[in-house]
Amino acid sequence: RRVGEKDASPAKPGRSRASPDSFFPKADVATMGSEEKKPDCVKVAVRMRPLSSKELGNNESSIVDLEESAGDTPGAVTINDPEEKEKPAQFAFDIVFGTGCLQEHVYETVGKPALTSTMSGYNGTIFAYGQTGSGKSWSMMGGPGELRGIIPRVNEQIFVHIDEAMQEVSTRRFL
Repeated sequence: RRVGEKDASPAKPGRSRASPDSFFPKADVATMGSEEKKPDCVKVAVRMRPLSSKELGNNESSIVDLEESAGDTPGAVTINDPEEKEKPAQFAFDIVFGTGCLQEHVYETVGKPALTSTMSGYNGTIFAYGQTGSGKSWSMMGGPGELRGIIPRVNEQIFVHIDEAMQEVSTRRFL
């Protein structure tokens, strides 16, 4: 949904719903996130892939501008009309990763908090959504070594957690 745009979907019966304008009164992305922080159940992260060698070979350029998130400050994605017939559309997200973002940073920002919550007994889900070739598999699986994606890093940490828990149990003594 665009920042400041009214939600066209009807409210579910039996549930009250605040208007989108109460969340984004003036589409001011700069002030978003400055309210008192409450824990969120859902966070939305966006990762932009770099242009492919084919795209670079065709002298294509990106129509997307990013304001990467920093700490608790959300990020924004602006999509520009290459023909400049329409004004740019801006969207706010909890987390925005640029094209130079390392796999480790994505894991530390998205994967590790989800894993920590899950290991504490809460439900946790990470899913990648996007069109073909947008980088979903790369973000989730990655490559070898430091290029590992979220899934191999989470799997590794699960076994580290199990090993630490087993060591803790084996050092306990009962009389």
